[in-house]
Amino acid sequence: MSKQRVCVVGAGIIGLSSAVRIQESIPGIDITIIADKFSPNTCSDGSGGFWEPFLLPEESLAQSNKWCQDTWDYLMSLVKSPTAAALGVHTVSGYNFTGVNIPKDPPWKDQVLGYRRLSVEEIKLHPDNRDGVFYTTMMINVKKYLPWLMRQ
Repeated sequence: MSKQRVCVVGAGIIGLSSAVRIQESIPGIDITIIADKFSPNTCSDGSGGFWEPFLLPEESLAQSNKWCQDTWDYLMSLVKSPTAAALGVHTVSGYNFTGVNIPKDPPWKDQVLGYRRLSVEEIKLHPDNRDGVFYTTMMINVKKYLPWLMRQ
């Protein structure tokens, strides 16, 4: 039987993460990565690496939530690993303010740590804003993480 082969297009965080997950899921698979740019010249190299799902489609929310949870669990396993600092993966807490009222909490609110709506007093400290939340999530220093993914 011939060896299974997969081609991944792109060497940014999505392409390399996909390649590593495929490699972990299918032992012995042959993976080829095709890209016009590799780190440090990808769009991902300039990203903030901040975990916060954005624009989740309502029609496939269950699938999107599963992907969000899978990603959260994977990244949290890296945060808790002894190599977290070398990978550039860590937790970060902060405020997220907005100039409009937030009609409902996002579907990922129970995945992040300590999610809460801001109090009236907190919002008053930033008078240009009308609403906001506080939570702990994860950040990835992509300039460290992409080379690690390539070595995998």
